[in-house]
Amino acid sequence: MHTRVMYHALDKSVHSEMYIIPDVAIPYPAAGKFVEYLDEGFGDYPLWLCPLPSTGVSPMSPRTRTTDSDEEGTGDGKMLQNFGVWRPGPKGRSAFVEFNRSLERKVADLGGKKWLYAHAYYTEEEFWNIHNRESYDALRKK
Repeated sequence: MHTRVMYHALDKSVHSEMYIIPDVAIPYPAAGKFVEYLDEGFGDYPLWLCPLPSTGVSPMSPRTRTTDSDEEGTGDGKMLQNFGVWRPGPKGRSAFVEFNRSLERKVADLGGKKWLYAHAYYTEEEFWNIHNRESYDALRKK
């Protein structure tokens, strides 16, 4: 089964409302701090870890070149650490949303980004502070 079909089925099921399913990319220098955060807040193991080598192209925006000052890039042009954080979420909608928002804030505080195939709990303003709206609109138009 193709991944796209599986994610479509997940989104239509109640499971996507019960599980934390993000993958995030954290700059290597902050990876230890993120592990500490996950250990304190999640406590579930194993974690999915996958190094992302610097290719000059942001893994979060495949068509965007990275530079030291490029907000779409890795921030330092070096390695990123991918973390897969998959686990049952807290019971109750408000606790579930706050848990996800806390994770999103921590990722942002550490200079990382979250893949968007999982649910996103950003406000619209937060989303566009993270992602380049001009590039997005241009790609949608294309």
